[in-house]
Amino acid sequence: MSKKTGAGHALVCLLLLGAMPLLAAARPADVPALTFTVILTLWQILSGLPLMLVEWRSGMLRTQSRAALSIGEWGVALLTGAMFGLSTWLYILGAGKVGPVNFIILLQSYPLIASLMEFLILGQRRGWAELALTLVMILAIAYLVSGGTFSLAGVSPWSLLVLCIPVLWSSAHMMLRRLLVKARMTANQVTLSRLLISQVFLIAAVILSGEGGQFMSQFTDLNVQVPAAVFGIVYYLELLFWFLAMRHINVSLASSITVPAPALTMAASVLLLGQGVAPYQILAMLLIGGSLYGLLYVEMRRRS
Repeated sequence: MSKKTGAGHALVCLLLLGAMPLLAAARPADVPALTFTVILTLWQILSGLPLMLVEWRSGMLRTQSRAALSIGEWGVALLTGAMFGLSTWLYILGAGKVGPVNFIILLQSYPLIASLMEFLILGQRRGWAELALTLVMILAIAYLVSGGTFSLAGVSPWSLLVLCIPVLWSSAHMMLRRLLVKARMTANQVTLSRLLISQVFLIAAVILSGEGGQFMSQFTDLNVQVPAAVFGIVYYLELLFWFLAMRHINVSLASSITVPAPALTMAASVLLLGQGVAPYQILAMLLIGGSLYGLLYVEMRRRS
């Protein structure tokens, strides 16, 4: 294992994470978020097939028989696949509703939510420093979603919906930890298996929602396929490089490298799209980013 290699993979994740909210917001206005999610997930799956073929030919591919996992573990795999599919749909829906900058800052709450869930569900204790930093992050998020006013009147329900994404991520990752260790799959296998299960549930959702007929006409539209393909490929690469980074460095180091992602989204919004960034957004980003680095520092001190 090489720390330089892992850090390099995490840096790639940083660049991709900064671009993803902008790509998600590029969804054509007349295309439903659910339809767009199904199409981009298909592109994610297609992006992983070449590497799957390479792994197959090299003998790296380890397929899992049904007997390798218990019925309960298969249930966990299916449930978490559905949760990841739902989170991807919310990602597409939320980015367009709250804007790329607010969206990426809100997603930085993932470590906070994961820590809170570990405290509430797993009973993992937290020190006073961690509690203080958590409070700062909560206040910064409240400041952001209220438009810099701390007034309930300024809170957008779409911002609250975006916060459901890290909740789904945290819940699914907590459920998958034991399963991923037992399965002993390659990073590409983990990514593709998650995507395939998610796609099954997303297609079922399209059919049940009545978007099936509209889906077929938009599936052949290049104005839909091109942004979906770009976002799908970028999203797949982000997932793959994250799992690859985990092979060489710990989560804390990788997370610290990806913390500045909102700054990249802000810079791209201003320089490439000509969109403005409000002072309260910059302040919220700095407070949340600083708190994240503080939490990571406390975690590393605890382990040393």
